[in-house]
Amino acid sequence: GAGGGGGGGGGDFLHAWNMSGKDRELTIELGDAFESNWNNVSHFLNVSVDGSEIGISDRSTRRGEGHVVEGHKINSTFITLELEDPLKGGEEVEVWVKYIDLPTGTDHGMRNTFVVEEGELVEPVAIITSITPEKVMEGEEVTFDGMDSYDDDGEVIWYLWESDIDGSLYNGNDPQFERSDLSVGEHEITLQVRDDDDIWSESVMGSLTVEKEEVPENEPPEITLLGPDDGTMINEISVILSWEGTDDDGDHLTYDVYLEDQTGSNHLVADDISEDSFEATDLEDDTTYYWKVIAYDGTDEARSEEWSFSVELPNEEENTPPEIDLLVPENEYVVESDSTVLRWKGSDEDGDQLTYSILFGTDPNSMITIVDGHLESSFTIGGLLKDTTYYWKILVSDGNVTVESDTWYFSTEGPVSEEMDEDDWYQEPITLGVIGTAGVSVIAVPLIYFIRKRDDDDWYDDYVYEYDDENDDDYAYEYD
Repeated sequence: GAGGGGGGGGGDFLHAWNMSGKDRELTIELGDAFESNWNNVSHFLNVSVDGSEIGISDRSTRRGEGHVVEGHKINSTFITLELEDPLKGGEEVEVWVKYIDLPTGTDHGMRNTFVVEEGELVEPVAIITSITPEKVMEGEEVTFDGMDSYDDDGEVIWYLWESDIDGSLYNGNDPQFERSDLSVGEHEITLQVRDDDDIWSESVMGSLTVEKEEVPENEPPEITLLGPDDGTMINEISVILSWEGTDDDGDHLTYDVYLEDQTGSNHLVADDISEDSFEATDLEDDTTYYWKVIAYDGTDEARSEEWSFSVELPNEEENTPPEIDLLVPENEYVVESDSTVLRWKGSDEDGDQLTYSILFGTDPNSMITIVDGHLESSFTIGGLLKDTTYYWKILVSDGNVTVESDTWYFSTEGPVSEEMDEDDWYQEPITLGVIGTAGVSVIAVPLIYFIRKRDDDDWYDDYVYEYDDENDDDYAYEYD
């Protein structure tokens, strides 16, 4: 509606109206008097609201046959202006036309005023562009799209998505979003949008189906004990417990191992292990143990039977020391040659293996070991000197205890070895001594004499021996 007349030419010359209080368009129709002269003059239009000129953003807006050219030149009686700022309902708008009569150069101005009618604001329209996919498995991602929503008198600035199962899904300014945490079920989806006038649209509805993935029913594992057999008697303080676990689904199995003694104390001795065996240690003698295994496949468990074993350690009998008796040569015996056989008798009630050490010398307080670890009960000793007293004794061992025999002695008489001239010696000194069947040991004697070494069954003169009285030392030299 328009109101009020204008000066300069009357109300018929100009009247104006606005179609909506929110429109950016102002439509002006010029009167008949102006129409009859418009071909002969140039007309320019100014628009003011409450005395302030309204900016015109588009100087060439077309409507019907008329148009406004740059500089607001009017060459039509029915024109439309596009304004930078919308007119508001209730505002008074003063519109005037200024034109120049070209033949006379006279300026003319006509104006009219009107009050902008209250325009009716338009609700935005919500449109569910897509819900993709419309059927998903639990945990899969769904894309919600409302980009086709619109507003005829402005723009959509807010989106509200809801589910009748999960409640609010999204409340924000993005037209598109994704979710993957939706509950299983048939969802009724609603969308509402809000425009820049803070007006909400009507709700629109869509649908979405979320299905639960079919998971095969789990097959529980099985567990079988392998050893030691139920009721086994063991004679050690440790034992390997073993079993076999199987699972038809191929699930990874873990095991808990329980061990209980006869007092009823039940202990978890292995927890969440993957191995199919376990070593139980530090077991008590004369004790019965009960054991079982529980297998887990991550979902179900299986319990084995309960088996037992008993620990009975062997009795550790007290060791009986061995005994040793010297036989020959008899104590105080006189040997008439340069060699003799030492014989003795060793015994052990436990049947242990016996080994012997032979101690020999000319001084009972400084005898030396000439043989160690000997297994026989005799030993031949040679290289004996004349008119010499020799002492000997035997040490016997059963691996646990060593027992020492009595000390016996024997004497020699007559020539035992041949003296040699020093010219018969040669090479550097080497330490040798009395020769027996098991090796060589040194015995200091004050004479030069042959040392005989046995090779197989033959005896041969191989070394000579010197005692250096001045330096209190003894040497043996190889003799050719």
